[in-house]
Amino acid sequence: MDGDLDKYSGAIRELAAKNNLPLCDLRAIFKTYNTEHNTEDKEKGILTSDGVHLNEKGNQTLAEKLLPLVK
Repeated sequence: MDGDLDKYSGAIRELAAKNNLPLCDLRAIFKTYNTEHNTEDKEKGILTSDGVHLNEKGNQTLAEKLLPLVK
């Protein structure tokens, strides 16, 4: 699934750059967070409850990064 997410995220980055649009690059943000905080390489429990749906920390991280762009 990571390969597909990277592909889609790359396409979104290209569209944002091409159209001079702001971008909240959640893929990059979450990958960086995972690298720094998931030394045991767990599939879930870091920012998600089940590998897909955000847990409390995932929602907080999303809000902190997205809110400045919508204010």
